[in-house]
Amino acid sequence: SIISDAASRLFWTLVTISMVITFGFMALRRADIGEFFAEFVRFILFVGFFWWLLMNGPRFAMDIIDSLRTLSSQASGMSRELTPSTPVSIGWDVVVKAAKNYSAFNPIDNLSILLISAAILVCMAIVAANVMLTLVSAWIIAYTGIFVLGFGGSRWTSEIAINYFRNVLGMALKLMTITLMVGI
Repeated sequence: SIISDAASRLFWTLVTISMVITFGFMALRRADIGEFFAEFVRFILFVGFFWWLLMNGPRFAMDIIDSLRTLSSQASGMSRELTPSTPVSIGWDVVVKAAKNYSAFNPIDNLSILLISAAILVCMAIVAANVMLTLVSAWIIAYTGIFVLGFGGSRWTSEIAINYFRNVLGMALKLMTITLMVGI
């Protein structure tokens, strides 16, 4: 709520500045009432849209992230969405299956199976750490990045607010890719 309040203050400050500049220049060039009304309607629609994005931004961000995670888990055939423990579980499954193939008569083969399965387990642990970092980053971007949506209050800074959703989409695509790789 603290970040949301700060974003709201930034938003309304930029709205005020934008309104003063826009309508001030219109007054200086002596625009007629029709131009004022048309610009006022445009201004209200612009402010209303970005205010709506500011109020619903974190929910939209999490919806984007969750929908791409669900899509990729279904596409890769995983029974559930990717969590940090999923790659480690896959690594342990490999170790268990490898241990079933140990033979008392082939100690060299046993050693190679042990080393390869240990390497796979370490790789999967690194993937799990990457999944954890990506999930935490996605959550932080979704909820603390809302401050950036406050820049939507001005026509000149609205691109900064739009970049928030670009970053969210990038993080969602990263999670989607990781989920597809682990699922495959």
